[in-house]
Amino acid sequence: MPKEYPRSARLAAQLQQELSGLLRANLLRDPRVYGVDLAVTTVELAQDLSHAHVLVSTLGDVSKLADAVAALNHAKGKLRGELGRRLKIRYIPELTFKSDDSVREADKINRLLHDALEKDRKFAADRDKN
Repeated sequence: MPKEYPRSARLAAQLQQELSGLLRANLLRDPRVYGVDLAVTTVELAQDLSHAHVLVSTLGDVSKLADAVAALNHAKGKLRGELGRRLKIRYIPELTFKSDDSVREADKINRLLHDALEKDRKFAADRDKN
C-alpha cells in the first residue's frame, strides 16, 4: 500500500525550503543573483530522486530573471554541497534551475480580467443612462 505522502514529495518540499533559505541568506556572491528577489516556487523531483528541476520566480524585475537562473545553474555545485551539509540524506539530487513564468502569467490574466470587468461596468453604466 503506497504512502499518502511519498518520499519524493517530502524531499521536494524539504529541498524547496532549504533552497529558499540559501537564496535568502545570500550564499552566492554573484551579482546576477545578489540583487534579485528570488523565490523557489516549485521543486519537481524525479521518481528515482536523482534529479530535481527547481522553478524560480521573482517578485521584482523580471528582466533579470534569466541572468539569475543562469547564475544559479552555474553555482548548482556549491548549492548542492550546501544542501548536503544541511540535509541528512545519502544522495543529493542533481539540480537544474528554470525560470517559472506562472506568477507573471497569473498577473497578466488577473490584469486582463480586471480590465474586462471595468469595461463591463462602464458598458452597464452607459446602458442604464440610456
